[in-house]
Amino acid sequence: MNVCLATADDCSAIAEVHVAAWQKAYADTFPHEYLESLSIPKREKAWRTVLADGKTQVLVARHGEQVVGFVSFGASRDPDAQPHHGEISAIYVLPSLWSSGVGQALWQEAKQNLHSQGFSQISLWVISNNSRAIRFYTFIGFREDIGCAKQSERGGIRFREIWYIYQHGT
Repeated sequence: MNVCLATADDCSAIAEVHVAAWQKAYADTFPHEYLESLSIPKREKAWRTVLADGKTQVLVARHGEQVVGFVSFGASRDPDAQPHHGEISAIYVLPSLWSSGVGQALWQEAKQNLHSQGFSQISLWVISNNSRAIRFYTFIGFREDIGCAKQSERGGIRFREIWYIYQHGT
């Protein structure tokens, strides 16, 4: 497996991973109709915009030529974030490769990049009932910031997101 910077040529594969992971991870959170309506072409367009914008970096994990996962990261998007505060905005792996080390490899590269850019704290938001993701984030060193949560809406469903932080050196 190889982890490298994503290019515009990777956007379709990133979209495929994104949709597949959402459909599997959130099968018990969002309506089936909503998950089935997730569009790879729309996600591809969104990822092209993210790459062109340059506000976040995107790394992909490849197994041979196939993109099997990705991570997006940069400065925190939270309005009250300090300059040393980075954020993982997305990390997804093909469901068939969950628990195979792909997510850890993506995290290690993203963490190294964020730290080299001067970010000493890294955060992420996770849907509160995504126990698989929470186990992963806890395993790699993130800790829930108790009391820091927000309500979001997608697909007509309101859900709670909780904030996790990683402090450099922990």
